[in-house]
Amino acid sequence: MKVNSLLFASACAIASAVLLSCGDSGTEMPAGLNPGPPIRGAFRLTLDATAQEIRAYARENGHVPQGEGGQALLAAGIRSAPVTDPWGNPVRYSGEGMRFTLASAGPDQQWDTKDDLSVTDGE
Repeated sequence: MKVNSLLFASACAIASAVLLSCGDSGTEMPAGLNPGPPIRGAFRLTLDATAQEIRAYARENGHVPQGEGGQALLAAGIRSAPVTDPWGNPVRYSGEGMRFTLASAGPDQQWDTKDDLSVTDGE
C-alpha cells in the first residue's frame, strides 16, 4: 500500500511541475496533457458518425428525431450519440422536420466561440 501511495504522490508531483512550468510563460502544455487537437479531431469523427445515423433515421422516417437533447436521439433508437463531450460538457441536439444540429462547446468549454464543434443538417 505504501508503494502505491508513493507512486501516486510522485506522479502528482511530476504532473504539477509540468503544469506549473507551462503556466503563463507562453510555453505550450505537452501534447499528452493537452486535450486539444487530437481529442478534438477524434470527437469530430464521433459527431460525424452520429450525424450519419441521424440522416439514416431521416431517410427511413421522413424526418430527423424530433426535439431537444439526447433523449430525442435515444427515443429514436440512436444509442451511439454522445451525451457529453471529452471536456465534460453536455452535447446539444436539436431536431425539427428534416433539420438538426448536434454540437459541442469544444475544448475551451464555452459556447459560441471559434472552437465549437457542430454538425448541422448532416454537413
